[in-house]
Amino acid sequence: MLSSSATPQRKCMKPTSPVRDWAALPQDVLSTIFLKLGPSEIMLGAEHVCTAWRRVALEEPALWPRIGEQLGRCVGIEAEMAMERVALTCAAGQCEAFRGCLHSKDLAYLVQRAPSLKSLDIKRFSNYEGTGQLIVALENLLLLENLQIHFTYSVKRDVEILQSVCQACPSLKKLVLIFAVKNEIEANSPSVGLLISLYSS
Repeated sequence: MLSSSATPQRKCMKPTSPVRDWAALPQDVLSTIFLKLGPSEIMLGAEHVCTAWRRVALEEPALWPRIGEQLGRCVGIEAEMAMERVALTCAAGQCEAFRGCLHSKDLAYLVQRAPSLKSLDIKRFSNYEGTGQLIVALENLLLLENLQIHFTYSVKRDVEILQSVCQACPSLKKLVLIFAVKNEIEANSPSVGLLISLYSS
């Protein structure tokens, strides 16, 4: 007679959960999820999941009110700038806050794609010859309230640039201009050189 210890034990099988079709989620649900993710997670992950998710990411302007705040943590400068251009296109004019690196050649594109911009933070502006183009671009951002620019070159006539910026942006509530100094250029350091900060109520 077989002992009870030799009797095979029946395993309790848990019922398997039904497979979910994540691609079939309603667009409003996906939009809510994507808003919580933010731009970098959308561009580096969510939009590559499936065609349905990519369609929402590229065709829903409300997902892109703020661009560039997290992209720099994930990729290099050139890739970051390319992603920011794509994000500006997706925003379809609804972007209100932009933070990123810009060349003078990018300014016209920014103005065209984000005419309702209220906050602009240029982390690196490195074209001295493009300073005039910068002022022209700022004149066309009529709703701009907050502006910060980090110039990667030293400027002898920084007061004149400050005046030009203030004239170009009469609705500013906060202005920060950061200029490189000689030691910063030689050391290629990201440290702040000369800081000019203007606040108005």
